[in-house]
Parts: sequence; structure tokens; C-alpha cells
Amino acid sequence: MPNGEPAAPSEPVQRSPRLDWYEAFATDFSQIDYLPGRFMERGQQVAIVGDGKVGKTIFLHDWLWRCVSGRSFLGDEPREPLRVLYFDRENSLRDIVTRMEAFGAKPVELQERFDYRRFPKFTGGLDTAPLAVAELMAIVDESNPDVVVLDTVSRFIEGKENDSDTWLSLYRRVHAPLKDRGIAGVRLDHMGKDAEKGSRG
Repeated sequence: MPNGEPAAPSEPVQRSPRLDWYEAFATDFSQIDYLPGRFMERGQQVAIVGDGKVGKTIFLHDWLWRCVSGRSFLGDEPREPLRVLYFDRENSLRDIVTRMEAFGAKPVELQERFDYRRFPKFTGGLDTAPLAVAELMAIVDESNPDVVVLDTVSRFIEGKENDSDTWLSLYRRVHAPLKDRGIAGVRLDHMGKDAEKGSRG
């Protein structure tokens, strides 16, 4: 290309598909597909944020056990069991098992639908390394989950935790592709340095 300009992608139309308005308007959006507990919809991306040791993971583990076993949560009616993919760089095996036992969970309820990955070894941060993202998405393809969890999300990034660019990059590389597939995403995080400003990202 002249002046050293990069060539345009060979298939730009396929990479940026155009919305079909007739098809979009024909879609039935009258029924909201809530996940158990009705605090998030299928495909939605949420952050569970709080100070350390306030019970974020306990809350989430209880919810996810109920998700995979088809139990009710927060007074919501029982729903069809979901598939969960959990990436954990925070909790010991003892913490996980004793917590599940306290909930009343059994291995038979968890084995097929609760895909739990302890201390996964990605090649770099999910906000900076395309290979790390490709590794994560390969596991997503294999697991075929309804929900993907990052616990704690700050353990999966390389950029500065209080820089907005870090979280924008994580959203672009991980959360947006999950959302496009209709996969819910949950990230656990601690408050930033200034708690009055709310969560990071």
C-alpha cells in the first residue's frame, strides 16, 4: 500500500455484519430470560464488587450451585439447570469443598454442569495478551457454558487496576465476545483505592 498504510481486511463485511431490521423487529423480546434470582439476564455482564472478606464468593458459590442444580434462589422459582464455567485464582480446594458441603451440594449435582478451573495458567493477562484470550475462549468453546466467572478479576489482568484503559481492554477482549454469544459473565472484584468512586472499570 502507498505510504506504508496497512491493507484493509479481505472480508470487512463479514467482520462487521449489518443488522437486518426486519429480522430484528420480528424477534420476540416480550419474555425476559432471567437467570435464577432474577438479578441478571442471560448474556448480561455484571461485576460483584466489595471489600475483602465480605462474602462475595460465598454469595456467588451459593447462587451458582443453585444454577447448576435447578434450585430456586432469592425467592425465585426453580429454573432449568445451567452450565457454569468458573476461573478461580483466589480460593483453596478446602475453601471450595467445605463451602459446597455447607450448602448441601453433592458431587453428582456439580460434576457435569459446574466446570471449575482452579488457578488457570493463561499466557499473559486477559487485557493485554491475545493468546491468553484465545486460550480462555477455547475453554469456553469446549465447556459451552451459560455463565462464565472470573474470580478475582484483578488476578487475570496485567494493566494498572485503577486505569480505565485496563478495564476497557478486558471488556473488548473478553466480555463483549461472551455477550455476543449470549453467555453471561460475572467478575468478582475489590473496591478501588477510593471507595467513594465505586467499583473499578
